Amino acid sequence: MRLLATILATILLQGCASMSLQAKRVVEQSRQNRPPWVTTTPESWRIDMSTFDYVASKERIIDITLGLDQAYVSAIAEMRVKVRDFLVLYWSQEASFAAFSAEDRSLLDRQLLNTLDRRLDGAIVQDIYFEKLVNPTAEDSLRDTFTVYVQLRLESFELAQLFSEIQSTLASSSRPTWQKFAQLPQAFPVAALQSRHPISHAVDSVGDSNYAE
Repeated sequence: MRLLATILATILLQGCASMSLQAKRVVEQSRQNRPPWVTTTPESWRIDMSTFDYVASKERIIDITLGLDQAYVSAIAEMRVKVRDFLVLYWSQEASFAAFSAEDRSLLDRQLLNTLDRRLDGAIVQDIYFEKLVNPTAEDSLRDTFTVYVQLRLESFELAQLFSEIQSTLASSSRPTWQKFAQLPQAFPVAALQSRHPISHAVDSVGDSNYAE
C-alpha cells in the first residue's frame, strides 16, 4: 500500500508540473513589482470622489514598441468616452435634461466629444506598465505576447474646467433647451469641484452608456 501511495503521489506531482508548463504565465515585466493600481483601481467611478481614476489595458500585443503607442492612444480615447458617460449619467437626474429631444442629445453628444478631444490628452496619463506572457497552448503567433496597462487620472479641478466650458457653450447656444439647462447650478457643480468637495448628489457608478454615439 505504501508503494502504491508513493507511485500515485509521483504521478500527481508530474501531472501538476505538466499542467503548470502549459499554463499562461508572466515571463517579463517592465518593472520588478506589479504596480498596485493595475489590480486595485475600481472600474466603476463614484461622482463624489475628488479624482477620477481609470485603468485601460490592451492584450495580445506582438510588437511591444508599436503596442505601447497603440495602448497609449486607445486609453485616452476610452477615458474620453468614460467621462462623456459620466456627464450624461450625472445630468440624467435633471428633469430638463430628460426633456431634451433626440436632436438635442445627438448634437450635445457631438459637442461633448469635440470638447473632450481638446481637453483630455496625454497629460491625464499617470503611469504605464506592461508584462510579457507566454501561452504554450496558443497558436504560434500568439504564444509570446504583451499586455499593456495604462493608468489615467482626471483631477477635480480639471473636471470643474470641463463643466465650466460646456456650461458656457450651452448658454451661448441658440437652442432654448440648452440655454435653460445651462442655468441650473446643480448641473454644473464647478465651485464644489474646485474646492474638492463631494458633488451634491452622488451616482453609484458609471458603466456603458446608451447615449447616442
